[in-house]
Amino acid sequence: MSTTSPAGFRNDIQGIRAIAVALVVVYHAGVVMPGGFIGVDVFFVVSGFVITRMLLKEFDAQGKISFRNFYLRRIRRLLPALGLMLGATLLLSAFLAAIAAQPIAARTGASASLFNANTYLHHVGGGGGGYFGLNAEANPFLHTWSLAVEEQFYLFFPALLAIAWAIATRLRTNHRAFLAVFLAVIGVLSFVVSRTMTFNGGKSASFAFYYAPTRAWEFAAGAILALGAVTLSRINTFNAYLLSVLGLACLAWGAWGFDKRTPFPGNAALVPVVGTMFLIAAGESQSRNFITSFLGSRPMQKIGDLSYGWYLWHWPFIVFAYAVFPQVRGARGIAAALSFVPAALSYKLLESPIRFRKNPAPRRTLLLGATCIVVPLIAAVALNTSHDRVSASSLYAPFALHEDVLRGCSTPTPMGMREKDNCSWNVKDAKGTAVLIGDSNAGQFTEGFVAGANAASLNAKVATQSSCPFANLRLWDWSKEDTTCSYFVSKTLAHLIELKPQYVVIASASDSYIKQSYFTFRSSDGKTLYTTPEEKALALQEGLIKIANILRYRSIKVIIVHPVPKFARWAPIGMAPLRILGPKKWMDTSITQADAQAARKLAVESEEIAATESKATTLDLFSELCPNDPCNSINGSEWGYRDYGHISIAKSKSLAGTFQRVLSN
Repeated sequence: MSTTSPAGFRNDIQGIRAIAVALVVVYHAGVVMPGGFIGVDVFFVVSGFVITRMLLKEFDAQGKISFRNFYLRRIRRLLPALGLMLGATLLLSAFLAAIAAQPIAARTGASASLFNANTYLHHVGGGGGGYFGLNAEANPFLHTWSLAVEEQFYLFFPALLAIAWAIATRLRTNHRAFLAVFLAVIGVLSFVVSRTMTFNGGKSASFAFYYAPTRAWEFAAGAILALGAVTLSRINTFNAYLLSVLGLACLAWGAWGFDKRTPFPGNAALVPVVGTMFLIAAGESQSRNFITSFLGSRPMQKIGDLSYGWYLWHWPFIVFAYAVFPQVRGARGIAAALSFVPAALSYKLLESPIRFRKNPAPRRTLLLGATCIVVPLIAAVALNTSHDRVSASSLYAPFALHEDVLRGCSTPTPMGMREKDNCSWNVKDAKGTAVLIGDSNAGQFTEGFVAGANAASLNAKVATQSSCPFANLRLWDWSKEDTTCSYFVSKTLAHLIELKPQYVVIASASDSYIKQSYFTFRSSDGKTLYTTPEEKALALQEGLIKIANILRYRSIKVIIVHPVPKFARWAPIGMAPLRILGPKKWMDTSITQADAQAARKLAVESEEIAATESKATTLDLFSELCPNDPCNSINGSEWGYRDYGHISIAKSKSLAGTFQRVLSN
């Protein structure tokens, strides 16, 4: 979010920047401002206005612009602070970023140094960690997507404006009027595409959010204001005051009226864009009012001066704070406030001396720019190498993924339709076959199940799909049907009938499907909707009965494994190595046996009834996973769990004897 200082400097613009960065920082700090992300849109409009205003001065004075000088100024203004933040954050991430987030952080940081973070984040979906990874908010460079959009704007906009100016000259028409129409056409097209893609959802919505072409209309809005500066200067006192009030009202509406569920940018982005336009237009008037005077006050100017640096540093500070102190309330807010310190130091010691240096040599500027790109790239390689070494060490062992994931057994492709069979463990003179089926909560038993089945002289097979209960029903996840789940269940069931194994072991996070409101069920015919916990428990029960009966009629024994005890919001892979290297008590979490049992009560009861009705058997591992009260995720030196709801590989292996016993009956 750059700051420029062309002739005719407007103090209130810095105040608008101050509001923009405050909105974003407060939002990221977790303070009650659910729509604070609109601060980015404020920055886009301001950038469009300031850059166009600066370029117009060159056109008016010389009839052309100097691309060389423009890009040299951009290098001096943007790259030193960005390069410092990227390099320092990449190096610190080896100790302070969540373990699971480090690979995506390295790649995002490298992309950010090449002005392409938005494209990369769209490609990987923000988080890029898959089902067992972390969400996007663990990435210390998530915020660089907007910087990439601005940098891409700076890269192409001067040339676009120069072409339009040349056309206007050739047509002998009013330059500013022609440019206004030209930018308005581009802006309308950009908005229409952005709106359409936003409401299409999925990858289209992600494209609309991250990409420069679908954000171009926001820059164009600011640019058109710059073209109308003469007209805006004639706004009288009352209208200027009215525009200021309406502008602040729009920003307040977006900051407190929007949240993560708001389709964005879509139509909603019009609110902060129009609000910012009102504030800029009011400040262009020769008549001042107390709002524009406040925006131009010295404190607001100072914050505006530091807005670029504060935007750069606030998010890594917040991410690191959460990774090191995940259970400390207010850690994010404290980190956000502390990030103002490196922003101030960067502005005083790095940005200002470079930016305001008299007659800087072009070669030195280019060398500076190259250094600011290359150093973060080297740091990104170092972080990735460091993560690889940590991942191969004993430090990472408790969080290692289970064999079903590593072998590719966890996939929406149904059993029997997979090109490669890496999910079979055979023994000599096998008495038969046992199959483990379900979601990731089945996959966590892979090591123990395979060892137990082989010890019972059975071949073992595993087929899982994350977030997909193996039951005869249709699953809705966040109001969208997961058709891959229904397909997986029906086709895998058909293959099991053909395979005729001796045992089918079914396991799932049935308690989560029942409790979490974003999961809903429909009956297999689609006629009955199940939304409450009690209704969903009944749906799972009936869906299991249908599956188990179909298998039982083929003389296949069915074993239903009850859900394991869970530790809410406990995610050690989301913690920093600095914390993991500390005492085990820093990492451990617990839940009383009574609370753990209560959390899965509906699920266990429905599975017991399903087993009784279908003459299946059940397996409850509660006493083995929670032998003492309270239940602990770490017992002594043994990590029992890899995350809040999945046991570790070591614990899975310890269950081999139990699986051997139940598969020998």
